[in-house]
Amino acid sequence: MNKINNEKGAALLLVLLALTVLSLLGLAIAGTSLANINLTTVDREQQATYYIAEGGLTLALAEIEELVMNIDTTSEQAFYTELENQIQLLNNIEYASFEKNFDEQPIAKINIQKLSAEDKGTYLIEAKGEIDKLSYTLNTTKQITWTGHDSTLPPIYDNALLFVKESVHINGGTFLTGDIYLDSTKPNTFVIGKDGGGVKNGSIYVPQEGINNVLSYPVGEYGEPLPPIKEMEKSFYWEKYDQLIESFPSFPSAPFAENETIGDQYNRYKIIENHNFEATSWQADNYVLSLDNDIAFNNFNVDQDIEIDIDTNNQDRNIIVNNMNLSNAHITILGSGTVNFYVENKLNFSNATSTINNNGDISKVNFYVKGENNEVNISQGTQVYGSIFAKNANFNFNSGGGFQGFIVTGGNTVNFGDGTYSNLFLIAPNADVNLDSGANIKGTLVINKFNGFNGGTLTYQEKDLSKFPF
Repeated sequence: MNKINNEKGAALLLVLLALTVLSLLGLAIAGTSLANINLTTVDREQQATYYIAEGGLTLALAEIEELVMNIDTTSEQAFYTELENQIQLLNNIEYASFEKNFDEQPIAKINIQKLSAEDKGTYLIEAKGEIDKLSYTLNTTKQITWTGHDSTLPPIYDNALLFVKESVHINGGTFLTGDIYLDSTKPNTFVIGKDGGGVKNGSIYVPQEGINNVLSYPVGEYGEPLPPIKEMEKSFYWEKYDQLIESFPSFPSAPFAENETIGDQYNRYKIIENHNFEATSWQADNYVLSLDNDIAFNNFNVDQDIEIDIDTNNQDRNIIVNNMNLSNAHITILGSGTVNFYVENKLNFSNATSTINNNGDISKVNFYVKGENNEVNISQGTQVYGSIFAKNANFNFNSGGGFQGFIVTGGNTVNFGDGTYSNLFLIAPNADVNLDSGANIKGTLVINKFNGFNGGTLTYQEKDLSKFPF
């Protein structure tokens, strides 16, 4: 038998086999590399859409902050109405100011929705970043809160003593020192009586139609220089002040104070009992009411020349009461916080000398008075350093009573008489103000009518409007 011993084709076969294996391996490596390149490109573009969404969200939040700062309202309702209108202008906006990504223009689409009708200022802001067919969505919640402290009062001009809707009548030696803005075109609406009085260091500003007939005075009998009559360039901001009156706040809630007895074993005194605060006996003198939280009382009475301290513990605190009697009371505020008294019905300072935050920072005490057909009387030398916002109360100042701060009221009358002295900014656009019996008032008044008799004086004095609390 013969053996076949020819191996010449084996080497060629091995070479071909090796080339086939290497080719397959090369194709596999190339396919893997190409897949990795594609994956890297998609991952990069996906990451880019995230940053586009983040940038769009930042731009939207910045625009919301700016529009909130530019909302010019003085009432909560008007604020939220305008806010919703402005938010809708931003809804569905698209930002396309980003650099191109491989010839594709990135876009951030914004969607803004109110979370609920009950929660007026809470919005869900959604930003969707898109590049070609890829997208990424981010969202956040934005809470926008109305604060009266941040609202801006209408402009108050230098040397502006009075802003009056209807008329000014002065007589009996009453002098007004400063500028008067009388927003009326009717004739004889600024009257100087035959018994004297006048305007010092100021002019009368009226609409152009009233310049020639606004002033009435006793011709031939009036010995004082007549005040210049000038044109008021625009009608005053009565609507904004009306909105301020309408913005009277809802009262907060707080738990009633627990009963408390003070004094030693021989002189026990129940200063807090059955939800009433009664500092009306000598045992209560120099008592410190420490406010760790907001607190409520039915009646809050301080009398009999008693001195009490209210310690805020360096926080703003609310005291909610039904009725508040501070007749012959002396109250000092301790700590850096502000005390807000919310009075459901009556606030009374009358019948004896009281001092509330005497000579203190007026920003540390605010009174909110809700009661219908209410009167606030400040008399008998009482001195109040703070601010009062009354829904519709009338005010009476007499017998040396004085007030230092801001007063806002929707009431119909404010009376200054009998030697009272006050330095205040009064906003009472519905009120007729009567100045009588030697009253000496400094500040600025925004009112309906002014009547001055019997030697009273009203003098402009600049007020720090940054401390306006309402």
